[in-house]
Amino acid sequence: MFFTGWISAVFSQCTETESALRQSDATALSVYFASSVELTIGEKEVIYGKEQAKRMVADFFAKNAPAKYATLHKSDSGNSKYIIGNYSGKTGKFRVYVSFFNEGDKLVIRTLKFETE
Repeated sequence: MFFTGWISAVFSQCTETESALRQSDATALSVYFASSVELTIGEKEVIYGKEQAKRMVADFFAKNAPAKYATLHKSDSGNSKYIIGNYSGKTGKFRVYVSFFNEGDKLVIRTLKFETE
């Protein structure tokens, strides 16, 4: 029963993450951020604290609105939990990569990449 609840939580988290990306909602996305997040926007890759990462993503979304997001692939098998998608905004198209890791007793976003296509 614990395992079923955990799988349900993982599935829900992926769905909510995808929804936040579709809505360009940095606040909803940051709910799942780890205490530090490896964030890539274009060519710039930096490790930020949770709040700074939220501000950087909000700035990215603001510069790229209106936007379209579509998930291409996701995996929740074993220790590898991630989402890959396409994000199109005002300044161009980006490949999105979100990876989740266990932090304590919950699953969090440790890596978030918006790579220029």
